Amino acid sequence: MLKNQRRNFRLDQHPPLDKAVDFFDPEDRTKLRHAIQRALNHGEPYDLELRLTTAKGKRLWTHNLCTPKVVDGKTVRLVGIFQDITERKQAEAKLQHLTQVLRGIRNVNQLITREKDRDRLLKGACDNLVETRGYFNAWITLLDESGKLVTHAESGLGKDFLPVVKRLKRGQLLACMQRALKQSEPVVTEDPVSTCTDCPLSANYAGRSAAIVQLEYEGKVYGLLSVSVSRGTATDVEELGLFREVATDIAFAVHNIELEEQRKQAEEQLKEYSERLEVMVEERTKELREAQEQVVRREKLAVLGQLAGGVGHDLRNPLGAIKNAAYFLNMVLEEPDPEVKETLEILEKEVGTSEAIISSLLDFARAKPPTKRKISVNEMLQEVLARTAVPNNIEVLQEINETLPEILADPHQLGQVFENIILNGIQAMTKGGQLTVKCEALAPGRVSVSITDTGAGIPEEQLGKLFEPLYTTKARGIGLGLAVVKTLVEGHGGTIEVESEMEKGSTFTVKLPTGIAEET
Repeated sequence: MLKNQRRNFRLDQHPPLDKAVDFFDPEDRTKLRHAIQRALNHGEPYDLELRLTTAKGKRLWTHNLCTPKVVDGKTVRLVGIFQDITERKQAEAKLQHLTQVLRGIRNVNQLITREKDRDRLLKGACDNLVETRGYFNAWITLLDESGKLVTHAESGLGKDFLPVVKRLKRGQLLACMQRALKQSEPVVTEDPVSTCTDCPLSANYAGRSAAIVQLEYEGKVYGLLSVSVSRGTATDVEELGLFREVATDIAFAVHNIELEEQRKQAEEQLKEYSERLEVMVEERTKELREAQEQVVRREKLAVLGQLAGGVGHDLRNPLGAIKNAAYFLNMVLEEPDPEVKETLEILEKEVGTSEAIISSLLDFARAKPPTKRKISVNEMLQEVLARTAVPNNIEVLQEINETLPEILADPHQLGQVFENIILNGIQAMTKGGQLTVKCEALAPGRVSVSITDTGAGIPEEQLGKLFEPLYTTKARGIGLGLAVVKTLVEGHGGTIEVESEMEKGSTFTVKLPTGIAEET
């Protein structure tokens, strides 16, 4: 080893000087020769750090100081000092490398604090470790519990890493990966080219070493981190310490991202459950409300049945007497006073109204099964319209389907249904309008009758209650007309629907089975 060795070279000793230059590395020889030439020609001293190879083949770093001896303006001798600085240069190189690694770790930690996407985090970590010149290349693989590839990232390898990905997707781990998964300490391969002959990446590690370590946090191994380093630093304790540190940081970040994903999934599941629970509560509340309404309806019906059975007969007898008295007075009074005549007419009209109410009570309380026979719906509607008093300011339009099939129905009950709906439509058009009666055949075995008025319309909140008994929107109604209609229609195996729009009118649609096929 050279330690501050002093050498003198006289100008007539050029061959020994040239021979000494040949020990230095080829890239340093030109620099040294130029320095010597300037010292000889101009008396300039030089101070150089150069690499050389000893006669025994050992490579050294040397510090070369040269002071020319000048006599009468001419350089007559060169005085040189050679110092072995190999240890210092190695320490400087190690310090520089560790600084670059630390810079990479710092950048990775900064990335961890802001990046919440797992794949971008892994790719950014690899890029930072390589871009700071801490490592020649870096790659990360995340594995599931069975060792299968979940995702990967790399930097410094490009397409050369694809064969590794293909192998991992087939469940074939590299030898170094298998070793690393069995131990917590990093696995170092000092010469991958000669050691890992079956590895697709070995050609990328010429003159370099490889290190691989688990990405482990709180006892869970998420995957592996591998880097390529200079062969002289691969086994350095500080180097491996920093390598483990960055692997732990990356594992911690993956752990946090996994927890965040689990939290979001739990929140989403909780949100979905809350929404389902709200729907369930709404449905249950609706069921309870409907059940309560049914109880109230049954109570109304029970009261109504008792009322109809007792009061109906009790009222009909005095009403009959009143009606007979009014008829008798009309007979005996040949020329009654106008006021008396008007009073008798009002009396007869109100008696008729009362009888209609009593009939509705009895019809609803004691609904009889229909006595069916073949009838023409077209003819029935025309008979109902013929006996209905239609004001002059209301136009009636009939859209009769001549091919409408006959149906099996009770003509009295069905006539009552259509008469009630038509009268409601007329009463809804206080300022006049248009009443449309339309018949049509539906699917085989069913017919439809729709009655449309252009009246004031029915508020949406009232549509669901129209067919409830004792519910009415009329000032003098008792709320049984449409309830009776619904009961009679359903007694025929049919349905009744209503559509309405405020200020435009309403449409009641009765759909009935023909019943012909059933009879035959």
